Amino acid sequence: MAIRRDELGRGPGGAVRSSGAVVYRFPTAAVRRRGAARRRRARALRLAVALVVTATVVVVAMHGWWGGTSVASRTGAPRSVTVSPGETLWDVAERFEAPGADPRAYVDRLVALNHLSGPVRAGQRLRLPQ
Repeated sequence: MAIRRDELGRGPGGAVRSSGAVVYRFPTAAVRRRGAARRRRARALRLAVALVVTATVVVVAMHGWWGGTSVASRTGAPRSVTVSPGETLWDVAERFEAPGADPRAYVDRLVALNHLSGPVRAGQRLRLPQ
């Protein structure tokens, strides 16, 4: 939009007060460009935040799904073992788990691997995690 100075200076009845005409231009195109650049930056920021959040959710979900820790038997352990009288899964875990491993995770893996739903019995054969 442009307004001429003489249009601003009209007196009563439309008479022109000044002889020189000056055109004033409003910076509408520059404002539009700045607004478009601001919108592009905001869109890029939203996309970056969405990607970070999505990656975080995926990592947390996979960590929870896999159990978080690797469960394996110590080196040289047999593939399976027969439960002795009075022996529990905790005893088996302490005997065959890898050094520094969590016995709770090993017991959970034993239960899942052998499809156990109750306590073990003497003479029962258990597969060990490898």
